[in-house]
Amino acid sequence: MIATVETRIVERLREGLGDIVASIGSYGGELDDNVFDSIRVLPAIWVTYGGSSRIEVANTARSRFRETHQFITMIAVRSVRSEEAQRLGGTDLYEVGSYQLIRAVKYLLTNQTLGGIVHKGLTPRNIRTLHNHTMTMEGALSVFAVEWEVLLDEFSQLEDGRFPIETDDPNHPDHWFNEFKRNALSPEYPDLLSIYGKVQNTEPTEESVSFITKLGDNNAES
Repeated sequence: MIATVETRIVERLREGLGDIVASIGSYGGELDDNVFDSIRVLPAIWVTYGGSSRIEVANTARSRFRETHQFITMIAVRSVRSEEAQRLGGTDLYEVGSYQLIRAVKYLLTNQTLGGIVHKGLTPRNIRTLHNHTMTMEGALSVFAVEWEVLLDEFSQLEDGRFPIETDDPNHPDHWFNEFKRNALSPEYPDLLSIYGKVQNTEPTEESVSFITKLGDNNAES
């Protein structure tokens, strides 16, 4: 589910921003170790998973859990002219500023359920400055992070003592476990083909009629 959310955030931003942003995708370490000169394609938006802060049981059967996750959209903009143009945008239409992209990302993602998988939709929680007008060989770089709270309902729980089932269906959620060799698997439950039962005589007996009559008389007296 986490990978699905990240993929759908990327897809929605690509559709909503089109060619306004040069590159939109999952974060691949572009900002690690402060090596910024390797970032050639800007402006860019990267999406990454930020962990989970809370997991709670959501029903009495303990078959559904409500999970609170964080996702982060990082917005990177570079300007060779001025810090003001970097933040507010330049005179050219495609010289987009950081503030414009922050607003656009929030506008495109807030309250979106991403196809019904996010409970109550994406909720923006924080906006942080990661790098502010950091000088590189290509110009000044600024990076802002918009942090999102994502509520997911998780239904895939194993029964006590069971392992993932043996399956050849690539669309089954347990199929991933079947691609390895030394992990335990449980056989799939057999299909329910028939139900056997015994129908007892429900006609009232003399004893039951007498009991009901006495009970009614007692209630009337009281």
